[in-house]
Parts: sequence; C-alpha cells; structure tokens
Amino acid sequence: ILDLTNFSKINEDYGHDAGDLLLYEVEKCLGSTLRETDLISWVGTDTPGHRLLPSDRKTQYRATIARLGGDEFGLLLPSAQTAEQAHSVALRIVETLNRPFQIQGHEIIIGCRIGISIYPDHGKDEKLLIRNADKGMHRAKELNQAVYVYEKEMQNEKQPLAGAN
Repeated sequence: ILDLTNFSKINEDYGHDAGDLLLYEVEKCLGSTLRETDLISWVGTDTPGHRLLPSDRKTQYRATIARLGGDEFGLLLPSAQTAEQAHSVALRIVETLNRPFQIQGHEIIIGCRIGISIYPDHGKDEKLLIRNADKGMHRAKELNQAVYVYEKEMQNEKQPLAGAN
C-alpha cells in the first residue's frame, strides 16, 4: 500500500485540478519505475476455469497498480518472492516519487509511505494482505520511514481509522 504524503495540502494550496494532474503524473511514474517483470496488469491466470491463455503457454505475471482512493495506491508484485525483493522495489518507487513535479507552473514536492505484506507469511487472502500492508504503511508514518514491512507481532493491533493520517 502506497500513500502520498501531504496530498490534501496540494489540493488546498493549488486546487483540485492540480491535485488531479499530480495523481496522473504519479501514476505515470509508478508505471515507468517498475521493470518489465513488474509491469502493470497481468497476462493469463493459473486459476482453474479462468485461463486467458492456452494451457500449453507459460503464464506471465506482472504487477498490478490500482488507485484505492484519494492519495492511496495498491500495488501487487507477483514477481517479488521475498520481503527484501519487495522492499527493493518500494525503495525504487520512493526514489522516483521523492522529486519535484511541475504542475501548472508550480514545483510540487511530495513523498510517500509504503507498507508491505508478503503472501503467505502475512496473510493467505487478499483482504488480510491489504490490511497488513496498510498497517505497515501506518507504521512507516509513525516511524517517519518511507517503507515498512509488516511484522507478525503487529497482527493484534487495531486498524487505524480511515482518514486518520
């Protein structure tokens, strides 16, 4: 889960049109930052009954990027098999987004926080993985870190209230 920092201030200071343009630029950056092995959406599926490719063809998975709402994005990285690999991709994303954007003649600087959860260590279904990645993102905010990998010790912590950034 990726959350942009100070996004509401961008809307307040420069208006919602500038905020929308910034989100568009962020989406472009996310797409260009990920490698071909990570890239947006997937081709094929291994789910029985849902094959998009002939069964004799190798399935290629790529990352999925989705805007979850407001200034929050969800990223699915099937090629990342370890927390270290996911952390490396997250740091690449942070480096790309922590730079000035030129929006409507204004130099706008944003940052982001990323929380990571890994299947199956941190959950075996999408809801739990998203919840745990969100907990990691909130922990990154608490610790003023760019990236935080969910830890099993966090499982009994309450989920922060929506909008409590």
